[in-house]
Amino acid sequence: MLETLPAPDNHECAGNVHWLDALDDLRVSPELADIVRARVRVADSAASAVEKALRRVIVNVGGELRAALSSSTVTDAVRREILATTLRDLRDLLDDAGLAEARDRFFTRFDDMDDLAEELLEVGGVDEAARILDEPATRLGLDAAEARQLRAWQGKIELPMAERILDGLQTSLTGESLTSVIERIQDAEDRSVGSATTEARTMIAEYDRAAQEEATLGAEREGFEFVRVYLGPEDRITRPFCRALVGKAFDRDEIAALNNGQTSTAPLFSGGGYNCRHSFVAMSPGAVADSGVERGTMTDVRAANAAGRGKR
Repeated sequence: MLETLPAPDNHECAGNVHWLDALDDLRVSPELADIVRARVRVADSAASAVEKALRRVIVNVGGELRAALSSSTVTDAVRREILATTLRDLRDLLDDAGLAEARDRFFTRFDDMDDLAEELLEVGGVDEAARILDEPATRLGLDAAEARQLRAWQGKIELPMAERILDGLQTSLTGESLTSVIERIQDAEDRSVGSATTEARTMIAEYDRAAQEEATLGAEREGFEFVRVYLGPEDRITRPFCRALVGKAFDRDEIAALNNGQTSTAPLFSGGGYNCRHSFVAMSPGAVADSGVERGTMTDVRAANAAGRGKR
């Protein structure tokens, strides 16, 4: 699958060392390279923590269900209890089993992305970068970006998990022991963890890009000038959309014209789509010129859009 990331480990950002390769080729500053390294590490570690937490939640849910349905067989009383269960009940059960804690821990990592956005401005020569992130317009954008990802968490992780468990319970009330029902639900949920982890990785990566952009816009409102360079690996699993853009600098109008053909979210925030390892990084025009970055054009934008639609 294109742009699929391996599971992170405790060493280098798994599957993402190519980020640094791209930066070294462009001779960008060590400070900027360190920030990019840190951004990827935060996203990888947050997704890894979500994966582990979801597996614990699934085990806990099994225990909660066994305790709540105090019978080994589906009696009439148990059947009535299960049929009366609502989606809200299941979501409360998941929260009690640890899903609420996992969500809260995941979203604390967004503060780390804010700090890295501030550091990127400092590397770009912006004085008092922390003040810019506290400006009302910038803060509003950051809060809105976090709210989008919270809605995504609820809609793509919490609600589907509750719906699957409820469906599993209410459609397995004949000829099957409760133990078998609960084990089957746990197995199904365990298989869903991979896709949920991908969703979580996408959420924090999108917030990372949004935080970087909001910080950059705040600096631009104060008179600083930046272009955005599309950075990341160029290897055998790079999407054709990304291949047309990687290593090139674009202005805001050119970026606004991009369409990756996968997401409703703009490529400025979603890159090439799910599991994309690329991101726009703000650099001053002088730094871009010194590093030898190629200036992108609308021809590159059209080529990327055609690739995103499956055309060459």
